Amino acid sequence: MIQNDSHVIRKETCPECRKLGNDRSGDNLAVYSDGHCYCYRCGYRTGRRTFTQTSTEKKSTTSSIVLPADVTTELPFEAKDWLKQYQLTRLDTNRNHVMWSDKWSRIIFPYFNEVELLAWQGRYIPCGKNQVNLNGKAPAKWFSQGKIHEIIHPIKVVARKAILVEDIVSAIKLSNHTGAIPLFGSSLSTQQILRLRTVVNEVWLWLDPDMRNKSVKFAHVCNLLGLTAHVIFSDKDPKEHDHTDIANILRENQATP
Repeated sequence: MIQNDSHVIRKETCPECRKLGNDRSGDNLAVYSDGHCYCYRCGYRTGRRTFTQTSTEKKSTTSSIVLPADVTTELPFEAKDWLKQYQLTRLDTNRNHVMWSDKWSRIIFPYFNEVELLAWQGRYIPCGKNQVNLNGKAPAKWFSQGKIHEIIHPIKVVARKAILVEDIVSAIKLSNHTGAIPLFGSSLSTQQILRLRTVVNEVWLWLDPDMRNKSVKFAHVCNLLGLTAHVIFSDKDPKEHDHTDIANILRENQATP
């Protein structure tokens, strides 16, 4: 397993994006504590990362996934309003590199490891003229690039514990309270469980209300494979609870570190 203790210490203007006029906010380039820099928009990088690596695993190859060419950290009112309904703040969006593509009319959620962009999801938001696609129908709510269902993307891990949820918005919201990892759907494969074991020792499955039976099944399989698992049930999707409800539910289920 590749591990890295480096973290973002500041953000700067990306020189490559600047040449194209694509870094108007001046924060596309993340500067890490080990001295390397990486632009999550265009892929520009400088310096070298410091890794420790087990003998059974090789470094990943360069990803061919790229973000939409027009992504920006400046979100339109409609996107901000959609995020606001789930109580996601500017701090939440900045921390998770949430962006906007006007061409796609989507909020962009990028997913990356310490080396490269792995995948991204776009949530369609009706905005201005971009309200229908070429066949006259409204675009699909979610669009993905990359092998989204194969990656493990911890938003936050606390004491090697985390809540497993279906979607990225729930994971970002829960990360204000405890560890959270999105499954990008309502499936959990054996391979995903084995990968989760490299990140956490204990999980709570908090899926949407219509997934109760699946939650119990997944928890059973997790426990059989050596990952301690519990289930959390609620009457709404995790992201639809306010922060007070979330804190109470986590406490009642002993799901806080």
